[in-house]
Amino acid sequence: MSLILTYCTALIGSLIVFIYYHKNIDLIDSFKGLNWTSCVLGLSIILLELGFLLAYRVGWDISLGAIVSNVSVTLLLIPIGVIFFKENISIANLIGILFCIIGLILINLKY
Repeated sequence: MSLILTYCTALIGSLIVFIYYHKNIDLIDSFKGLNWTSCVLGLSIILLELGFLLAYRVGWDISLGAIVSNVSVTLLLIPIGVIFFKENISIANLIGILFCIIGLILINLKY
């Protein structure tokens, strides 16, 4: 129920912002410029929030949940960036990735 209330509030707030900033654009017409990525992003956000709620319910610290989530998502996005967007990874990036993985391992030793 918490997620439903949260996203209903976000929906209402988003509609208010849309109406305020786009006075000359029709709501229905604005949907024509959208594609599947908006739906995937919405689903991703919901799943991330659900993950936070579940992690906190089993006793994770608030600060550690955010760190683990952000680092994990970043590591998962690396192959997507390389494969689909042709991003390059430098030696410095690889070292940073290695530190992120080591950090995740060290944080999770507690649990």
